[in-house]
Amino acid sequence: MTRAALRRDLAIAAVAVVLCVWYVLPAGGGFPLDDSWIHQVYGRNFGMLGEWSFIPGEPSTASTSPLYTVLLSLGYRLGLPFVFYTHAIGAVSLALMGVLGARFAAKLAPDKGWIAWAVGLALVSTWHHVWAAGAGMEAIILMMLSFVLYLAVVREQTASAFSLARAVLFGVGVALAALTRPEGIVLGAVCGLTLLALRPRGTADVVRFGAVSVLVCGIVLLPYLWFNVQQTGGLLPNTGAAKFRMVEALLEQPLPLRYWGVFAQIIVGPQAVWLLGVIPYVLTVRRRPRQALYWMPLGWYAAHTVLYAVQLPAPMQHGRYFMPALPSLVFVGVMGVCWWWEMARRSTLARVASRVLALSSAGIAAGFALVLGWQAYRTDVRIINEEQVASALWIRDHVPADALLALYDIGAVGYFAQRSDLLDVAGLIDPDVIPLLGQPEAMWAWMREQGADYFFGFPYQIPGGDPNDPRLCRIFTTNSPTTRAFNTENMSVYRIAWDARCKTSRSLQRE
Repeated sequence: MTRAALRRDLAIAAVAVVLCVWYVLPAGGGFPLDDSWIHQVYGRNFGMLGEWSFIPGEPSTASTSPLYTVLLSLGYRLGLPFVFYTHAIGAVSLALMGVLGARFAAKLAPDKGWIAWAVGLALVSTWHHVWAAGAGMEAIILMMLSFVLYLAVVREQTASAFSLARAVLFGVGVALAALTRPEGIVLGAVCGLTLLALRPRGTADVVRFGAVSVLVCGIVLLPYLWFNVQQTGGLLPNTGAAKFRMVEALLEQPLPLRYWGVFAQIIVGPQAVWLLGVIPYVLTVRRRPRQALYWMPLGWYAAHTVLYAVQLPAPMQHGRYFMPALPSLVFVGVMGVCWWWEMARRSTLARVASRVLALSSAGIAAGFALVLGWQAYRTDVRIINEEQVASALWIRDHVPADALLALYDIGAVGYFAQRSDLLDVAGLIDPDVIPLLGQPEAMWAWMREQGADYFFGFPYQIPGGDPNDPRLCRIFTTNSPTTRAFNTENMSVYRIAWDARCKTSRSLQRE
């Protein structure tokens, strides 16, 4: 590695870390999702108890990212402050993504060193990426691993001979991507198909490389897949089936409408401008050899987003289900803008247009990264702290430990209240609930059969969506000012009166 490349890598990594600190510290070090606390519960239980469980003693598969769970468990095992350690994982992953993305850009444009700078800085300053790094979730790791695999394909394409070690490492890389999120296997398939299209040393050599990689990947994944089969009867964790059931109404929409519902959220920011760079990128790629190498990021982005539009078109949390593939779109868009900048020197109009596009996108990126994205992250963390975390602490102190609590958002309650039993009405830890989703009275009957004493959630999470149901006696509400500013009702804790005789004057507490 040259000194110039090292200076570039260090600068990009420094920007990534500074932006993560800029987001996390003013927000108080919390997380913007209740799912982040689910990961913390699994990480703590695996690290301290050696169990893959949400409720101690009851194995379950609500963690969609076994790799992330293992990483978190190491922090608990070593006694590290979990908030600092979790955010450190995010910051390091963001920094590595930027560094590796810049190196991939340098491979595709070796004669233009400034393009690698532009790509690396764009990757770490895109506000969705910084949000993901501070989210306490696994998506940022898959983002980073996408560039690990891209560079592995480049390395294989330029190698003069087959290497068993490289084939093994590629298989392990694909397995780690799949263990980060299930769709990581699609990323591996896109990279494998790219190698097959390139055939750097002939078809037979690529087949041999692929056979070794697939075998190694299968061996690494086998324990996790076997555990899922034992617990749920399928290869995926409970969360997949539960969330698929929750979006059934969305699946009735035409596919383009479903796609747009999420895509509209993921392009908020400089991405909307960088999209224009896809055109010069495609035009440039068509004239270059080894085209498959250049199409690979677009292939992963298209495969991932279409998969979610077809199966899980949930437009929530800034389009977070589309986020793992967003860096590849940013990479393509920025590369295209940079190539347009280079090509436009012969025409005054094209030169002016390319400069305006590049400078405006840089300004928008800075504005979103430093202000608007930062505000969104801080608001998201504040809502979780004022709703889920505040309720979890109240439940810990006021709801009897032997009472059975039914709830939808299990993360913060599972972490702070640490109850020995819960009724998860979202079906994340109990697959028996999944057939009942969308059937309010069946859910009520199941809760009564199980002996539920309390219910906790937002009004829309109540079976039937009626907070005035006579079976619900509200005893606590958060009164979160942040949530109410969005004209949204707060979370509440209800005592369940199965005789439907709650007092008309419902008691309300707040501490």
